[in-house]
Amino acid sequence: MRPIHMSSQETDEPADQQRRQLAGRMMQVLPFFGSWTDSVRDQRFGSSNLGHRQIQILYTLRHGLLATDDVTPSALATLFGVQPSVITRVLSRLESSGHITRTVDPRDARSQFIRITPEGYDVSVAVERYYLDSMIESMAFLTDEDLPVLEECMAKLSRIAIGLENRRRASVGREPLPFPDSPLPYQPDGVI
Repeated sequence: MRPIHMSSQETDEPADQQRRQLAGRMMQVLPFFGSWTDSVRDQRFGSSNLGHRQIQILYTLRHGLLATDDVTPSALATLFGVQPSVITRVLSRLESSGHITRTVDPRDARSQFIRITPEGYDVSVAVERYYLDSMIESMAFLTDEDLPVLEECMAKLSRIAIGLENRRRASVGREPLPFPDSPLPYQPDGVI
């Protein structure tokens, strides 16, 4: 990878230069993770070919990532930072493939509640297993001594990611996410 060049506004302090190099390396490496996660749509899970957004929605519903059981399309759009029309199209595909159901909110006929179906749950578990198995296989070169170092780096990367998300949220007038006191543990939902 080529080194990242500093602009004239940056200092020549070694720590600043090192941070800039690390940020540049993250910008070069992270798209590979995104490309890899997007490639899952080339895999079949049961009778399903799923896009990345469909996978995200099923994961969100299965793990209860929203603070309510009454998940609405608007809440999903807010979570993912997209227009409601984007979520509506994805939900239509998920509903037609039997992965979710939509029911009308009895208090407001303009709103719908989204629920994951047993088939959607099973597909979400299969996708998660695929991701985990692939990542574990790719980490085979790591030694036992490497694992705690990587875990510490993941905690720091999580804080960086939350900081970036909070910048995005601030730019659209949304509340920031809290920074956890400790890294969030992975919750496999009993699937591994």
